[in-house]
Amino acid sequence: MHIHKSGNGNNATCSSDNDEDDYHCKYCSNLFHEPILLHCGHSVCKRCAIELFSLQQLKRCLKLSNRAKQTDMLDKGEDTKVDDSPTVSIICPVCSKQTLVDKNLGVGMLKQNFDLRDAIQHLSQKKCGNECGRDATIGCKECQTLFCDECRALAHKMPFMRNHISIPLEQLEQNQARTCPTHNIESNVFCITCGSLACLMCYSFGDHKLHECLPLHEYVAKCKQEIQDMSSSIDHISVRASSAIEEVKQEIESIDQVREQNNLVINGEFDNLLEKVNERRIQLVALNQSIYEAKK
Repeated sequence: MHIHKSGNGNNATCSSDNDEDDYHCKYCSNLFHEPILLHCGHSVCKRCAIELFSLQQLKRCLKLSNRAKQTDMLDKGEDTKVDDSPTVSIICPVCSKQTLVDKNLGVGMLKQNFDLRDAIQHLSQKKCGNECGRDATIGCKECQTLFCDECRALAHKMPFMRNHISIPLEQLEQNQARTCPTHNIESNVFCITCGSLACLMCYSFGDHKLHECLPLHEYVAKCKQEIQDMSSSIDHISVRASSAIEEVKQEIESIDQVREQNNLVINGEFDNLLEKVNERRIQLVALNQSIYEAKK
């Protein structure tokens, strides 16, 4: 997987060499999950980035805990400098370059590699865990495995397995979308800063502790209210637009009526004028005839 950065270094895209290994995180060796883009252009899983960040934080804490030994170190003439920088460096597992991250904001300030995420989602379609090659349609809660309909029936013929709970794949995907990938618990907080779901652990101690967050049910209620307000506004605009359209139609009808009336007047005047011209023509012809006869 090659990561190409744009000229300003803010955007990145990924292109595949059709090698499935390119879709694996070099830190955990698993398929990328919520890939985060490092400043060097490589990506790591979000949870791996959190782990790398936490390791650097732990090293910082260990250095700080050694301050008690500074007096002895000064006597020996040793360097006692402790890193008190406001940033933490995440070391890329591919090229070992550093990505500086604010120690308060954490990896939440790094951008997601959406192109890589979409490529992996397209690649890793849900397949039956029985290796039949068919797409999975259902999951077994007890077996913790995805099955197609045929393999699920075949695998659960034994009497003690007939009471296993089957969950449709769509419901499993919805449940997975609501699960925090870092702490594997339900995401019941929405981070307004990041625009993503989070769990209470992330909100209290993790990447989202300094972010603007709302309980999920409050955020959902807020969104519903905003939708209702927007719908009411649209209805109001629609009523005003309909009224304006009706006024325009009436104005057009009025113009048509005036046009018809003007046409009647014009045609009437023209007919009267034509009748008078014909009468005058007849008079002139008669006069001309009488003059001709008189001369005879």
